[in-house]
Amino acid sequence: MHLRLKIDESSEAPIYRQISEQIAALIKSGRLRRGEHLPPERELALQLKIARGTVKKAYESLVHQRYIVAARGRGSTVALDADSTDYENEPGAGSGNSLKNAGFSDMHSQQNGQAEAADGQRERAQGGFSQVNGIRVRNGLRPGAEELESTSVRAKSAAIEAVAGSASAPLNRAEQADRMLTDAIIGLEDLGFNYKQINDLFGLMLARRREQVSRFAIASVDCNPEALGIYQKQLAMLTHMNTARILLTELRAAASPDMMLEPFDLVLTTSNHVEELRELAPKMAGKVVPVIVAPTQATLIALARLETGSRAGVLHQSGRFFSIIRGWLQKSGFHGDVKGFNTELETAEGFEGFVSDRSVLVTPPGFAAQLSGEHLRVINRFRMNGGQLIDFEYQIERGSLLHLEELIRSLINKTRK
Repeated sequence: MHLRLKIDESSEAPIYRQISEQIAALIKSGRLRRGEHLPPERELALQLKIARGTVKKAYESLVHQRYIVAARGRGSTVALDADSTDYENEPGAGSGNSLKNAGFSDMHSQQNGQAEAADGQRERAQGGFSQVNGIRVRNGLRPGAEELESTSVRAKSAAIEAVAGSASAPLNRAEQADRMLTDAIIGLEDLGFNYKQINDLFGLMLARRREQVSRFAIASVDCNPEALGIYQKQLAMLTHMNTARILLTELRAAASPDMMLEPFDLVLTTSNHVEELRELAPKMAGKVVPVIVAPTQATLIALARLETGSRAGVLHQSGRFFSIIRGWLQKSGFHGDVKGFNTELETAEGFEGFVSDRSVLVTPPGFAAQLSGEHLRVINRFRMNGGQLIDFEYQIERGSLLHLEELIRSLINKTRK
């Protein structure tokens, strides 16, 4: 069914009210007959190019005004008797007894209590309401159906949906986001904002949030530069915040480690460095957060597949990282020849000789970006000649990452208060 409705975006009247008023006029004029089905919410939303939640709210308003009835699974139809239709006893909406048995009575009271509190705030903000035949209408306006408040309708609908949909599957992230944004838009419509104002307000709030997040600074501290690259890579995926990499040796040599770390809101380090870091910078001890790091599954599989007779070479910038790699090679069951090459201390000639003697090269994550053109050419020849290259990737363990994400969100939100 196609309803010929017109939306005036320049009007101060909310979209849902424009829809409900036009449908009510069609019913009163007889163009929509008793018992006739209205289009499904999704279909009408697509037709009018608006959010489904706006159509839902318009239909709820029409139900409350007794122009239509809604039956779950059968859609919305024009009421058989507009003067005597009882919404709460409509088929599919559930009889009073069945809803009470399902716990609706308590839920209904709670929802109506919340609705009344919201109505009280709106009365103070908008000059108050009056009671007309038991129905609340705005003061100074003719008590027509178009002025009925829909807060209690939404409360009833929410309660019914809570009972009927309690066994449904949980919403995914996209569906949750759609519901949250739709509710926010409808709420702003209720406050009298037009779509241009809503768009400008969303843009302003998003820009403010970005600025707030960008001021949040994180430092990662570790004993080897290779590990610091891990933090930065994962934090870049987690947030858009400022991150800094600080070697533990730099902190040890600093005149005041506290002053060095003072600009940061959080200081991340591995669990084996937590106590030393708190002792070096006692004033920052409360901001030090330990994280657990481990090789990725792909890295562990690649190490486990190495043949015992392979000659492994580890490219590194620190002796500590070489020790870590050698330890993981042993844990994976590899007992072949293992040698390390420090790319910052050794010569390019030595690098070529080292690579030509190895059958497997293990490198830190993102290591290739730090090598010179000559080093890269040597590695490319190594691969073309059948050599195996393993990118040893660490990652912050999932539990630590989830805790860190929650902590960051909590700290940022505190700055809003």
